[in-house]
Amino acid sequence: MWKKSGFMGVAATLVMALALAGCGSSSDNSSEGADNGTGKTEKPPEPVTLIMYQIGSGIEDNEFNEIIANPVKQKYPYITVELQRIPQGETLESMVGAKQFPDLVFAGILDINRLKDLGLITDLNPFIKKYKYDVKKLQPDTTAMVAKYATDKGEMYAMPFTLGYPIMYYNRDLFDKFAVSYPKDGMSWEDAIALARRVTRQSDGVQYQGMDVGVAFARPSLSMLQEKYDAKREKALLTTPSWVRVMGYYKEWRTISGNEKPGTIKMFQDGQLAMKIDFNGALAQFEDMAKQGKALNWDMVTQPTFKEQPLVVDTPLQILLMAGTSKHQDEVFKVFEVVTEMESQQILSKNARPPVLTDKSLEKIYGENFVSLKGKNIAAPFKYKHMPINVSTQYDAIVNKYINQASANVLKGTDINTALREAEEAANKEIASQQGQ
Repeated sequence: MWKKSGFMGVAATLVMALALAGCGSSSDNSSEGADNGTGKTEKPPEPVTLIMYQIGSGIEDNEFNEIIANPVKQKYPYITVELQRIPQGETLESMVGAKQFPDLVFAGILDINRLKDLGLITDLNPFIKKYKYDVKKLQPDTTAMVAKYATDKGEMYAMPFTLGYPIMYYNRDLFDKFAVSYPKDGMSWEDAIALARRVTRQSDGVQYQGMDVGVAFARPSLSMLQEKYDAKREKALLTTPSWVRVMGYYKEWRTISGNEKPGTIKMFQDGQLAMKIDFNGALAQFEDMAKQGKALNWDMVTQPTFKEQPLVVDTPLQILLMAGTSKHQDEVFKVFEVVTEMESQQILSKNARPPVLTDKSLEKIYGENFVSLKGKNIAAPFKYKHMPINVSTQYDAIVNKYINQASANVLKGTDINTALREAEEAANKEIASQQGQ
């Protein structure tokens, strides 16, 4: 009996000692961090808050949380991404002048040069190499568009995030009312204008318009593949045969009897406009209508394109940029990694934001979370062949102003060639004046 109880006492002592040792080890790990395999422990990362500015491209607060902040926090609990909008009365330039710098920026592709001038971009290539980021998983047309802004050193100044697209929305009820066949994917501009003539009608005292692309012509002209500035000559470029052709299309649809007035999204929503050429951002408004019980009987097809370039449009990218002023650039790149992972891009696609990954499975889930997209032609946005054109310049606002003025003058009766020549001359005069300051 003595031997047995002595053995049990020793065993109990050993168990207690091991338990105490284990408790000590657990305490050390929680305060110092996990063993890194070298026998030493690492401290957990210090909390980091990254400030994100948003310019040139819209993102709602709930979207920001769902597609950026929450996925980052889930993978890296120590990183908080905080969205800060430019306050009313301020500009990005004034905030930078006051040394209020962001860590990253959510923007449109046309904002790159503006951000470059403010020192708010960084070449991502060193981080791509450091973290072995696979750029090939991104759609080539998105990286090709970003590459347009590089120098001969081949910088990558932005991370593609989501790919926008132009689209033609149409009102099924109006086409049914006038017994006209619905628009189809792959139509030419000639096809679309001919269709617009057939559904521009007056019925029961109501004027129904056939088609519109918006009040300001400068932005839609981008998706019609128009270069507007010659960087080598540092002059506006508006008198080309291509611009004459495009302005001719504009005159045709805006001078259809009954279709003279600009057609708005509200007119489309109110059932007075048969076809509205716009961008995918309008989907959020249709979704709001559906949730409010005001669902419109609409669908969508690809924007009309040139006969000789079927389905070819520009590349309206939304991008993320790393600020050159950020003290947390490694953490910023981790954000870029997370939001371009498959899981994050799936969330994007389900919320009707076109993904930038090459994986075709993302197309099948596009718009799943949008009630308004049930039964719609969600294949249309993925039929385009995107062309990387239209690098932004500091003179875009000047040239756009005169493009819109030329389109207005054409509708008042000015000859197209004359209107474009006058617009080009006026734009060049103002550009030269600005260059001389």
